[in-house]
Amino acid sequence: MIFVLPDCPIANSYLPQISGLYEEFEPQGIELCIVQADPTTTADQARKHAAEYAIKPPVVLDSDHAWVRRAGATKTPDVVVFSPAC
Repeated sequence: MIFVLPDCPIANSYLPQISGLYEEFEPQGIELCIVQADPTTTADQARKHAAEYAIKPPVVLDSDHAWVRRAGATKTPDVVVFSPAC
């Protein structure tokens, strides 16, 4: 999971590389998703942001910060890896 904010220039600068990682690892069964961590981001805003930056991984809205809390994300971009082995 990669936590982003739609107006974070640092997170946005990494989105092309993130899409490249998604294309590389998705065929190997490694799931990657973008989490829109701003609780005020709407689905339409997330779609527009994804189109503007050609985001390839799925985008998830976290309006109640459930994933933010579970992952312990504290900034954007923030990356958290969940493993079925843990």
